[in-house]
Amino acid sequence: MKRLYSAYAGPLLRLVRSVDDAEMDFGVDQFGNLDFLAIASWAGGSALLGKRWYNQFGGDDYVQTVKASMPRFSPMGINGAPCFVFDGGNDYMKAFLSNPITGTDLFAAALMRTATGVANFDGIVNGAAISDLNDFQSATSCTVNWGTGGTVILYRSGAQSTTAVGTASVDANVVATGRISGGNLYAGANGTEAAGEATAGNLNIEESWVGARFYNDVPNNQMPVALAGVAMFGGDPGATDRGAVIDYLKSVGGIT
Repeated sequence: MKRLYSAYAGPLLRLVRSVDDAEMDFGVDQFGNLDFLAIASWAGGSALLGKRWYNQFGGDDYVQTVKASMPRFSPMGINGAPCFVFDGGNDYMKAFLSNPITGTDLFAAALMRTATGVANFDGIVNGAAISDLNDFQSATSCTVNWGTGGTVILYRSGAQSTTAVGTASVDANVVATGRISGGNLYAGANGTEAAGEATAGNLNIEESWVGARFYNDVPNNQMPVALAGVAMFGGDPGATDRGAVIDYLKSVGGIT
């Protein structure tokens, strides 16, 4: 939760003051970090909730308009880095992608604090484990989701299945990654990537969720996780740029 793109001059977060439901956008200080002084002054000791997490690259924001489902804002939740804390009960945020991610390649990474220590990649393809990404072509709704233990999840409407592809330490800070390249599936935690099985096909990702899995057009199986940063790219940026994104997120979270 800091300025990632030097030309970006907009806010980073829209927070809700729990005590009176007042809302306010917050940007960065002179160093490009989230303006903690402005937030603390406005909060006045009240708990703060997250309503909007702005996309700094001109895309679509993560949003939650229902107060009971808003994540809690923590100013120093991940090694001193600010984050949203999803309670595992009913918290989640969702972004509708005005330009869906298509093609066969996708790369995503997230800085998070795990809760269960299991890093996995979940997928839905007609109720079976991911084996043919062509099934995503006809999906009415697809999602990329970040959750417990470094989870990176690709979703479409329908039944749900899970493939475990890695592990992370319990209650530890991790950078979770997920990648589809040429139809091959990869996922991992803390910068590592483990291969999964999938054949070539086209994606049609129209939504991205955080804090909850997606099932039959409703949030399902919310996951307790602290989330400080998300990066998602349509296409495979290549090993060098993937490594740069992972290293940057690790540095923000104080991960060695």
